[in-house]
Amino acid sequence: MNPSTVTGLRRPRSPNPVTAAAVASSLDESLVDSGGDGMGRMVGRGAHFGVHTKRTQNPGRRRHNTGGGGSEDDPETLMRPLHAPPHMDRSGSWGGVNESDEELEAIAFSVNPETEGVRGESSERIRTSRQRRHADQPNGGPAEQSADPSEENFRRRLAFFFMDPVQKYRARRQFPWKLGIQFLKIFLVTAQVLVFGNYRYAHTKYYGDNKIAFEHLFLKGWESVREINSYPPATGAFALYRRQTFYDYFDYMAHTFARLPEVTVNPVFANTSFDFCIEQFAEGQVYPNLSWTIDFTEMEHSVRCLPIDKDDLFNISSKDYLVSKEFDVPWDTVTWMSISFTLHTVTYTKLGPLLGPECFAFVTKILFDNSDYDGQIPIKLNMEPHRMLCPQPRVVATAVAVVVRILNYAVILICAASFLLCLRALVRAQMLRREAEQFFRTKFGWSLTHGERMEFLNGW
Repeated sequence: MNPSTVTGLRRPRSPNPVTAAAVASSLDESLVDSGGDGMGRMVGRGAHFGVHTKRTQNPGRRRHNTGGGGSEDDPETLMRPLHAPPHMDRSGSWGGVNESDEELEAIAFSVNPETEGVRGESSERIRTSRQRRHADQPNGGPAEQSADPSEENFRRRLAFFFMDPVQKYRARRQFPWKLGIQFLKIFLVTAQVLVFGNYRYAHTKYYGDNKIAFEHLFLKGWESVREINSYPPATGAFALYRRQTFYDYFDYMAHTFARLPEVTVNPVFANTSFDFCIEQFAEGQVYPNLSWTIDFTEMEHSVRCLPIDKDDLFNISSKDYLVSKEFDVPWDTVTWMSISFTLHTVTYTKLGPLLGPECFAFVTKILFDNSDYDGQIPIKLNMEPHRMLCPQPRVVATAVAVVVRILNYAVILICAASFLLCLRALVRAQMLRREAEQFFRTKFGWSLTHGERMEFLNGW
């Protein structure tokens, strides 16, 4: 939570802010880079929530600190490095820390010697604050005796919650296993993406090479220079401008389709019909005087197809054949024409982790696009590959295939574990938020703002 939002809680300031200021000023710079930056944030959190920064006397800690003969108010005793207590083995996002402000400052100085310059000033502030609180007590007793241990513990739990994994590690010196899982997940997913990208590239290259082969087989006059994408293009559009050119192209495609196994250099077979389709926007004709019989008020695009058997393609004359089938091309109203068929082939190229032949079906469509009605009909070959199960599958497992399978299972497990941990952290964060709201409402009559409640959406 941002300390600048403290005014949004509508609460009075702490009656003894000196200790919080002293510790915050000494920890701001030293703990950010040295491993105790979470402690500084913890103090800031406590000050922001308005929790009193009075220190609870811990006899065990005092005996530990003064074991070397130093007095309780001795700065050297206060600054002595401490070790985490044995009861700090709970979850980093749930348990919190239990050191006093002096102990936190001592940890900061022990892990970052560069803060030695502010050591004396901070110690003096702590000593002065302690003397003031001692003088303010009606019975002259130490101020630490009036602090609420539950309040101090809850302040530290909140501060520890808002630390990131690195800060929690620096504060507790325990391996951040949740952060380690995230790094492991990134590594495994990256390896999986690399493997997938390698095999996907092999498939894409194979599909592209087959498309180029089909263009050379079925498009009459196709040149290799058209296979290079450049700007400006090296050649003009691949299109037809005469009706007779269309029929020539039709005959060329039909003859190739009928004799495909004899023409291709690898096993490619045509086991489907040769379909010719036409789309026109209306019925009618245009005459030399630019009059027409086309009804432009009722323009309905219609598509009709003519399947042609393979046996009829060997010696076909497309112009005469279409006329005989009453399927002549309506040149005045045609929108596009297409020739569709499916080709089956087998490859021995290793396209995945398994060894063995793979079978494919290429749904091919050659489109004659006349939608611009500008005297030019571009020709384009479109192909959609489909992987098929070979009639005699022969799959040979390799060591690479086993490693890829193990990698896939590991990614599934790590991602599932990461999801559960994130969900667990979110649930616990909302439990802590409700506890914080109840604590502040019951003890101080405060309420959290919407922005402060949203800060509890922490996946760590």
